[in-house]
Amino acid sequence: MYVQLSSKCTFFFKFIFTGVWVGMVGLMTLGNFVGVPASEKIDELFLITFWIAAAVVWWMFGRLKKIERQGDTLRISNYSARSRSP
Repeated sequence: MYVQLSSKCTFFFKFIFTGVWVGMVGLMTLGNFVGVPASEKIDELFLITFWIAAAVVWWMFGRLKKIERQGDTLRISNYSARSRSP
């Protein structure tokens, strides 16, 4: 039987939080372009900030791994591929 060493929130942060955050902030950024006209510098600033923040969130949470232990063996999974470590 495998004992999970990683947090039970790994799946949530890797997929749900990351997708919802990028989607919601992306929609808000898009809404900035559709709404009341502002200066072009502010629009560019919002767009650049969104892309930088989205890259940071994806880099931080997209790399999360699920780690399980059985005896002396570790099983490491990124939910699409698994590897074992003695």
